[in-house]
Amino acid sequence: MFLAGADGRTPELRPPSIKGAMRFWWRAMNGHLSIKDLKEEEVEIFGGSGEKEGRSRILLRVKSDNEPERGSNIRNDYNLKWSYNRQENRLDGDDAGIGYLLYSTVLGGGKYYIKDNQKFTVEIKSQYLDVLKQAVASFWTLAYLGGIGTRARRGGGNIAITNIKDGDNLLGEAEPDFLLTGRDCDDVAKWLVHNYNKAKSVVNKNKRTQFISEYSNLSISRFIISNNSFNGWKEALNNIGSEFARFRADYKSDIFGTASFGLPRKHIETSNRDVNRRSSPLIFKILKVGDKYYWLALRLSGEFLPEDTVLKGRSKLQKPTYDRLDEFWGILKKKGSERVLSIPDRLNEVKAKIEKELSPEKMILFGSKARGDFHKKSDIDIAIETDKSIELANISGAIDIIKLKKIDKSFKDKIKAEGIEL
Repeated sequence: MFLAGADGRTPELRPPSIKGAMRFWWRAMNGHLSIKDLKEEEVEIFGGSGEKEGRSRILLRVKSDNEPERGSNIRNDYNLKWSYNRQENRLDGDDAGIGYLLYSTVLGGGKYYIKDNQKFTVEIKSQYLDVLKQAVASFWTLAYLGGIGTRARRGGGNIAITNIKDGDNLLGEAEPDFLLTGRDCDDVAKWLVHNYNKAKSVVNKNKRTQFISEYSNLSISRFIISNNSFNGWKEALNNIGSEFARFRADYKSDIFGTASFGLPRKHIETSNRDVNRRSSPLIFKILKVGDKYYWLALRLSGEFLPEDTVLKGRSKLQKPTYDRLDEFWGILKKKGSERVLSIPDRLNEVKAKIEKELSPEKMILFGSKARGDFHKKSDIDIAIETDKSIELANISGAIDIIKLKKIDKSFKDKIKAEGIEL
């Protein structure tokens, strides 16, 4: 876990770092609030720094019986085998996948970090039961979908919950289970979907959800979990890291296409200097289930850049595209099992209407709403298999429906690459 303490150097698991991560995942689960309402509710729970903003309503403490064991160079400390091939401009070696994902942590002699298998307790308290439950639900999402610290989106900072104490029995059937179980990847995937939706219901109180574009979120999201389990976190992380490294090497000259994995990027900038940074919409993490490990890849929703912003190369302008991200996602699907984590109520309503009017044999969401890079006014694009006439259907709104049998192969391939079957 690459997490600096108060001095900016010594690794330390501090409450503000955990709270900050919990805030992110709390926002990600809210698919029903406007930006204004979102900020107001967030401040009520987690506190704010403005003059009229109060203190956090939750108290979070981190306890440990012993000082965490620390390291200074992950490659040397774990005897990981990779080296930089200057001629080919790539990493070589048995552990090059880990090296690719965590490479920035060994630059300049290495970055201090907290080693694996360190035990600690996170205590969450609040005088307000609803606030406490929302905080606990946010912590669940942090633990099972994200991580803490530097490189948290590339497999760093994972935590595994081994025990939960609820002395006053405040958490009931409606709250998520915190102890991950599963005999195989399918069991684990079902557990994640079931308990994530419990956590989401706690946070948004079962309010009607819709597509949210203004910030990174889980209004519509899917994940892939590795088909195979691994004996250790290093093997699991190296496996997905190797796939990512190979893919990025194959397209290292495509600076526009690979920009979708996150900005800044060499040789490219945006037309709006205020938004030159963009976190990756793709998260890698490691899950520990018993004595086995799985990798997980998660897609976040939210516009990649504001609608009027384009990417600028030396002599070219281009809008961001998720084509390469979709291509890499297709590679991961061959090694893992894909699941839809969540879809908004708005999409379920559209689906029900289409089923009633057109009785389709197959229905696929495609376009920006499936990819996740949609803007506020983006249409909902649906491809269906049906013998009924689309033109006669009574379906209103910003919805475009096409028949799969009436489009060419290249269009079908694109729908297959980016689509979500409903």
